[in-house]
Amino acid sequence: MGGSLEPVMERKNIMTKYYMIKNQKILDDVATYRKNYNERNKFIIDFYSDHGIDGNEYYFGGNGPINKPLTDKWKKNIVLHVENTTNNLTKFAADFKSKRQFNNLYEFKKTSKILKAFQEACINKKIIVNLQPVYWGDYFKDLRFLAHSYSIFSYDGILYLAITCDSLEQLEPECDGFIEIKGSEFHKQLEKKKELTE
Repeated sequence: MGGSLEPVMERKNIMTKYYMIKNQKILDDVATYRKNYNERNKFIIDFYSDHGIDGNEYYFGGNGPINKPLTDKWKKNIVLHVENTTNNLTKFAADFKSKRQFNNLYEFKKTSKILKAFQEACINKKIIVNLQPVYWGDYFKDLRFLAHSYSIFSYDGILYLAITCDSLEQLEPECDGFIEIKGSEFHKQLEKKKELTE
């Protein structure tokens, strides 16, 4: 034994770039996502209240189209997972599957009356069950299938984006409307936004 160890893979430089987004299609897509996200949350709050379910965490989803309301064809594929609370365990223990997933959330059985009511409500209210945010990799050359992270926020009517990737030497937007800014400007605007919300 002995000898020097060889690195398996050299880590490239991590690259973060910052942008103001002025592309109207992207701005519309982000606004639509936020609207649908808020509608989903209100729907869950109302459904929880109407059915005596506790908790702040949940997961729901199902097979079927993404970013569109599901139809009756997909109704039976909708699932609901709820938080592990004393109330939920007392009221719905017989309705839960035995295995827990998604941060220890309980999933309602397919035969549960609550799940059937939830599925029906999703269809009737045209809730987008499979909601996906804007995928920023689609807007950068060579980034579509590579791991990356991002942070976005809106301030003073402008959408700001920070995107990070450690697999490329450069990040280059594929469409117009990405105005590159310095990281210090991004963080300055983020601090201004935080001050307004405190």
